[in-house]
Amino acid sequence: MPDANPEASGWKIPEHVIFQVLDGEAVVLNVESGRYFGLNEVGTRFWQGLEQGHSGEQITELLLGEYDVERPELQRDLAELIAALKERNLLEEAGNLSS
Repeated sequence: MPDANPEASGWKIPEHVIFQVLDGEAVVLNVESGRYFGLNEVGTRFWQGLEQGHSGEQITELLLGEYDVERPELQRDLAELIAALKERNLLEEAGNLSS
């Protein structure tokens, strides 16, 4: 399992990243590199929670209420998503943001 804690409160969307839903598909784009990443429905809800300023714990609780999934499975899936987003410089820990 990736070491990205999905319930950590310190995940931030970098300024160079934009999010767009196009024809029902969600895409996260790093405008500096031109790299993008497609999100499924759960990933889209995770991202929307980040945009709304929710903590990782709040987002986890929201998703548990919206989807028929057990907490360990959701945490594992979110940790994998976070790791993939971080690898592509689409998500950062709050302490790693530059001003």
